[in-house]
Parts: sequence; structure tokens; C-alpha cells
Amino acid sequence: MTGRQTIFFLLLLINAQGFPQGKKYVEDFTLKDAREGKNYSLSNFRNAKGILVIFNSTECPYSLHYDSRIGALAKKYSDHGISFLMINSNFGSKESAESLDAIKSHANTLDFPYLADIAQDAMNKFGARKNPEVFLLKPENGKFGIFYRGAIDDNPQVEHDVRTPYLDNAINQLLLNRNANPAFVNPAGCIIKK
Repeated sequence: MTGRQTIFFLLLLINAQGFPQGKKYVEDFTLKDAREGKNYSLSNFRNAKGILVIFNSTECPYSLHYDSRIGALAKKYSDHGISFLMINSNFGSKESAESLDAIKSHANTLDFPYLADIAQDAMNKFGARKNPEVFLLKPENGKFGIFYRGAIDDNPQVEHDVRTPYLDNAINQLLLNRNANPAFVNPAGCIIKK
């Protein structure tokens, strides 16, 4: 095993330990889209079959590796009743280089809203801790149930080496009205700065 492989393995091992699954439902919230300045809430999407919320960062290498994969999922599932929202909660730390200008620039590459969580309200409601970390929500009776939480797939660095597309599988299971299996996979990524 090379030094690089050893470091990657140790990071995966550290990430796999003690990561809680968290809540079953998420409370509604309202955040402003960085590109349009328009307010979005989960309740705007209550008639969707599912809502995919992606916690993301413009400075985390893991987030940047996933941009094209997230875009491909949006193209694949937007016409099937899945709504997409990206949230940046990395404003709490003085060390963070995140800014509204940075996420506005990044938002221009997306076909869905990129929301600025400046007060980290959404981050706290979800219990999100990593960038990227996904939450696939299923609207049901005015509530937003967490159908799947965690990793996008099993290879955050090399897209063509992905063996298990966890999120893609979970979206298919939601659309087929099955249970998510697995419902949680620990995400690899950068810790959201507070």
C-alpha cells in the first residue's frame, strides 16, 4: 500500500466511526439563493416526489470533485419529480474563504438554487457536518422525512472508479416507493466550518 493509499484509507476509517444518523424529519427553513436573491423554503417543493439537499462548499476539494456528478443527477432526475437544492453553510469561521460572491459565481454553473446559509440555520436543522453531504427528503403530509443521508457514492475523488452510486440508488428506490437500502452512508468530505 502506498503512502497516499494509506492516508486515504485512514481518512475513510476515521470518517466511518461514530457518525450519527440524526433526525427522521427536517423542519422547514427559508434561505436566499445566491444567484437570484430569491427566497426558497422546503415548503416550496412539497409537491415534489423528493427533494435532494446537498451541503456544499466552493473551497472544499471533495465538493469540487462532485460538481459534475451532481449536475448529471440533476439532469437525470429533475423531470422525474426530484427537486435539487444546494446549501453553503461555511460562513461561520474566520478562516473560511467562502463568500456570497464565491457561491454566486459557483451557482452560475448550476441549474438549481444554491442557497447561502449564513447563520447556519439549515445546517443545524439537518445536523449536517460535511461538505458534500446529501439529504434526500420525501415530502409526506406537510413534513419532510429523511429518506437517505450521507455520501453521494463510494469514490469521492475518481468518478470513473465509482462502484456503488449510493445516492443514485436511493433516488431510484424513492421513485419506486421502496425503502432506502442503505438509508445512511457516512460521507467523506470537509467538515463544515462553524
